[in-house]
Amino acid sequence: MARSKKANKEFWDAVMMGVKTVFAAAVILIFVFVILVNAKSFDIPEWGTTWQTATPEKRNEYAAILFGIVCTLFVLFFAAGTVQLVKESRAGVSIRR
Repeated sequence: MARSKKANKEFWDAVMMGVKTVFAAAVILIFVFVILVNAKSFDIPEWGTTWQTATPEKRNEYAAILFGIVCTLFVLFFAAGTVQLVKESRAGVSIRR
């Protein structure tokens, strides 16, 4: 029984490390994409440049949708980080040295 708990914990630790790695890679790729767009290294498709020509009503609609998506992602990442901190504190892992 003790062996299966240890193997299960190692598995979930590996899964959490994978999730952290994917998140870090996504953040880095977003910054790289923004830098490349600002440097005009490649052209943005037409659907990406329609913001300037959109009516004020459409801009408000797009802004509301984007705000909802960003808030949802923030809550998800905040909750995941909180759960991770609680798990690590229960396991005796400390960030203080």
